[in-house]
Amino acid sequence: MPARPVAGERPGPSRRPVREPAPDEGRIDMPVARWRLTGLLADAVAFIAGIAFALVSGAGVIGASVLVFGGAFLGLGALAILHDLLRHGPVVSVSAHGIFDRRLSTD
Repeated sequence: MPARPVAGERPGPSRRPVREPAPDEGRIDMPVARWRLTGLLADAVAFIAGIAFALVSGAGVIGASVLVFGGAFLGLGALAILHDLLRHGPVVSVSAHGIFDRRLSTD
């Protein structure tokens, strides 16, 4: 029966202890996808313009309320997209320590 690896050791032929990598060793930083966010922002603005045109051209009471809620939803989405579009620095970092979402972490 094969021996079980001891805590802190790699299984296999080499029994050297696992070394912690340096913070910047082998890290890949992924920036903001500006073209994709710009396209999403343009789509949201186009839909908001379409909603405004539909409201001006006279939608019924139910249609107007649906359009107002849809416009509010798309407006909030456009603000979130604009916030992400103006972000500087890496968004996601991948290293031997794991995957870090820089939008949420304080590292």
